[in-house]
Amino acid sequence: MPDEHGKEHGFLLSHVDPAALQFSGKLISYLSDIMGESLEKDEELFVNLSVHLHSSLYRLRNGLTLFNPMTEEIKRMYRYTFEMILSILPLLEEETGIAIPEEEIAYIVLHFQSALERKKALSHAKKAIIVCTMGIGMSQLLQAKVQRKFDSIEVIDVVSEAESHKMIRERKPDFVISTVPIEKIECPSIVINPLLSESEEKKLEDFVAELQNPYKKNTFPFLKECLDKELFFLNWDGENVEDLLAVMADKLVQKGIVAPGYIESVKQREKISSTYIGSGIAIPHGNPEWVYSTGIACARLKTPVQWGEGMVWLLFMLALKKEEKERNKYLFQEMNQLMDQDNFLEEVKKKTTIEDIYEMF
Repeated sequence: MPDEHGKEHGFLLSHVDPAALQFSGKLISYLSDIMGESLEKDEELFVNLSVHLHSSLYRLRNGLTLFNPMTEEIKRMYRYTFEMILSILPLLEEETGIAIPEEEIAYIVLHFQSALERKKALSHAKKAIIVCTMGIGMSQLLQAKVQRKFDSIEVIDVVSEAESHKMIRERKPDFVISTVPIEKIECPSIVINPLLSESEEKKLEDFVAELQNPYKKNTFPFLKECLDKELFFLNWDGENVEDLLAVMADKLVQKGIVAPGYIESVKQREKISSTYIGSGIAIPHGNPEWVYSTGIACARLKTPVQWGEGMVWLLFMLALKKEEKERNKYLFQEMNQLMDQDNFLEEVKKKTTIEDIYEMF
């Protein structure tokens, strides 16, 4: 980091409440561990988070309330990060004596999400070799277009078709962009028009997106993998939602997925912040410490019920094993995606059997 930035950060931190510095350091350390992301060396995150918490502590100590108009939107967009932060706050509050309200948590989420995006930008760029058969001029034009349009692609070489196999073995790219089909290629490849029209750009964008996440859009492979037809409750007609949560949790216990204390953990989590995520869906869940293996119970209600700030008709009780960080991350991404699938959800409402609902995923 340049010296000027270092001096500026040092000056800012010298004026920050020591309690805010301690809380920031612990929060970054714990979250890095639980999410499987190394964020301890992100100086920008530490500085920005510490400065924010300096103001937060002042407000909390003086009984000043903060209205965050983006809280629900932040929870919806970054549910996984929100849940991970929320899961470690009780431990931090016990260690530091600082209780953080939901509105402040939402702002904290943005700091961590920014750090994760920075990390992703640095580490997720895919290395590509361009194979072009139309001369140096066209090759250079195609390279320039790809590099200008796609931050997620690093072009490491531009070669002819004749030398493509040799260079692929030597340079080991993540994939190949070619203007012609290449036989017996040893890595993923895509054939595009060298002029890279808008439609070709979209084709390349979708190709890279699938390399980064091999699961197709508008399907829910992680969700389906965790669902069990024996853990479905169709057209629940009880008025007491706590009864339903108890029944769902008990079924998870019977299947050997969670320990008996899981239901109390679910109730405690719900008291902290509603697990309503939008579109009539809620995702109640408890502390991973009670989870033996990952599993999801699902309930479709006969009549929607009030759940936090929304009316809910579809419940997914998540029992997530904390060691399966990557799968949990994708699962929350699918939950976000599910909220936007209006047609899909309408079909879920119409299905008359558990088998039919399960097959939809």
